[in-house]
Amino acid sequence: MYNTKQKTQLIEYLKTQKDPMSATEIANNLKEIGKSTVFRLLKTLEEESIIQSFAENRIKFYIYSPQCCHEHIHAACIKCGRFIHLDSEASHEIEKAMEKSGLKIDSDQVIQCVCDKCRSSEN
Repeated sequence: MYNTKQKTQLIEYLKTQKDPMSATEIANNLKEIGKSTVFRLLKTLEEESIIQSFAENRIKFYIYSPQCCHEHIHAACIKCGRFIHLDSEASHEIEKAMEKSGLKIDSDQVIQCVCDKCRSSEN
């Protein structure tokens, strides 16, 4: 799909965000792009593997994910929303463990977890 001004603007905005955001949050921060256009563009960007998404409590969150980011697994903290890029070695170990159980993990998926910071604050 070709890049429109709005699509480029959305990509540039997502590049500046370090944490995942819901479509509503994104649309509220990009008032110059209509809400329905933001939703449509997010779907397109996800299909083009420019962004990744995961669902938490029935809300879909999006994060910019360049092509080079598809060679490892990602995790998202279910408590604070922190997005974690697992290194290649950890990703490989998880993939091996899954394969031993007859499963294959898709590196475009996001594993939900509780991060170290949230676990330590629980104690």
